[in-house]
Amino acid sequence: MAELLRDEDSTDKHLDLTRRHQRRCRKTNGADAFAEAIEPPRLALVRALAASVAAENTEEDASDDLELAGRDGADALRNLSAAAKEYDRKSPGENTHEAIMGSGFSDDLHSDGTVESATLERYAVKVKALGETHALAGRVVELTGAAAAIRAADAAAKAAIEARAMTDAGEEIAQAAVRRAYEANSLDARKKFGRDGAERLFPRVRRKKRSSTTPPTPPVPA
Repeated sequence: MAELLRDEDSTDKHLDLTRRHQRRCRKTNGADAFAEAIEPPRLALVRALAASVAAENTEEDASDDLELAGRDGADALRNLSAAAKEYDRKSPGENTHEAIMGSGFSDDLHSDGTVESATLERYAVKVKALGETHALAGRVVELTGAAAAIRAADAAAKAAIEARAMTDAGEEIAQAAVRRAYEANSLDARKKFGRDGAERLFPRVRRKKRSSTTPPTPPVPA
């Protein structure tokens, strides 16, 4: 009996075997109906796959955007630190940098060089405490803006993860519909053509065999 599709088979395998099955049906007299019967679920799976790929790309892009926003936030802290040091140099006796940054902000950075929005907001509060007329007061806008960008990017990343999960589920449902249609075609073909006649409509799974992981050395031209 022809090998049926299994739930652990990839979408690529679902589509490949279905394509070959349809091609065989169209080359066999009286079997066109089987090719047409499986076409709707095949097209649905093609669309589901496209949605999954798009969602995967969106998820990756959102993850990149979140990292970039976190790195921008880290830059905002560097700018604040540099501005505080410059202010102290111009204002003898002031210890603004120590008051705001303490021993530094390296402990606030993640291993990938990003920072969280809450960290930026904490530093913004410290700068605000210096007063609206302080030379560093303008840094509040940069800090809170960077924090808002991180929050927005984080929300987008979480939404992208949820969307990816939904498209993956949709792809699995579409796969199941193809498997049912493929199996139904197998049963109906056996009724119409008999076992041997039905076998010709369903392709064998081909697996490439390699004798070695090292590719053969091409011949030297004469």
